[in-house]
Amino acid sequence: PELRNLEIRNNRLIDLPIDVCQTKSIKVLALENNPVRMPSQEVIARGMRSIIDFLSRLFRCQETHTLDLRALGLESIDYEILPIPSLRRLLIANNKVTVISASDAEGEPKKVKMDKLLRRASTGGAHQQEDDDELEQPTSKLMLLEYLN
Repeated sequence: PELRNLEIRNNRLIDLPIDVCQTKSIKVLALENNPVRMPSQEVIARGMRSIIDFLSRLFRCQETHTLDLRALGLESIDYEILPIPSLRRLLIANNKVTVISASDAEGEPKKVKMDKLLRRASTGGAHQQEDDDELEQPTSKLMLLEYLN
């Protein structure tokens, strides 16, 4: 028997486990009444295929050290997904992203401009201390940020 419906309503689930992408038989994923932040609501709104695609990309990042989010039609990226320990390359070309959402020390939402992350990636983290005043979680291991629209 294959798992077809995964109903995880009302569980206070914040992050959908990336292992869900390994269960290719899932056709219906019921996430109602969960404060899910990863994947983003814009990915969830596109349906099961988009969710699985996004989670598969995160899953591959564990081995490749590259998070390929190219051409997903994203308008925003939650900075909270960037500090994946193995992340070295972030590919976000062909999206509509101009800023990345983040939180300050008090949990207040803020925006991180793409040029800050581009500068850090292009200098191998040389501006990290200066930028960490704005970025709550450091991305010192991020060596390449590909961003083209």
